Amino acid sequence: MDQLKVAIEKDGDKLASKYEDLSKKLNKIIDEKGLKDDIKVREEDRGIVLQLGENILFDPGKANLKEDRKKVLDGITSIIKSTDNDVLVEGHTDDVPMHNKEFASNWELSTARAVGVVEYFVDEQKLDPIRFSAKGYGEFKPLVKNDTPEHRATNRRVDILIVEQKEK
Repeated sequence: MDQLKVAIEKDGDKLASKYEDLSKKLNKIIDEKGLKDDIKVREEDRGIVLQLGENILFDPGKANLKEDRKKVLDGITSIIKSTDNDVLVEGHTDDVPMHNKEFASNWELSTARAVGVVEYFVDEQKLDPIRFSAKGYGEFKPLVKNDTPEHRATNRRVDILIVEQKEK
């Protein structure tokens, strides 16, 4: 299986992405599965992040996966199977306080969503549970300021991090 690549020099002083090979593979799978509109790919120091907006997997204020949208996670399953890397699923919300009968806070909602995605991969897709972990950040790691409805929508997301493998 492929490992995330270490940064390499290219054209003298330009550095290629240290995740170039995996990023190409992930984008190819996303294209093949018809998921370009559902998944954004971004690189971080920690690895490659597959970003899914809240509306892709969940109804507002809910943590139950939408049945008709599980195909997105099915596509991501093939991505995860193509690597040996660990996977961290992170739930995020906007800064509007959460108060409903299911969740007392944004932390609870974001964590429940992350756990729900992990459980789908492990229970329904039979992926190795040792590779997975879940985190809920609530509103505390926004991508953009929570100053408009559009920005709040951007911050309500699930990030699936394909974690960089450390050299042994």
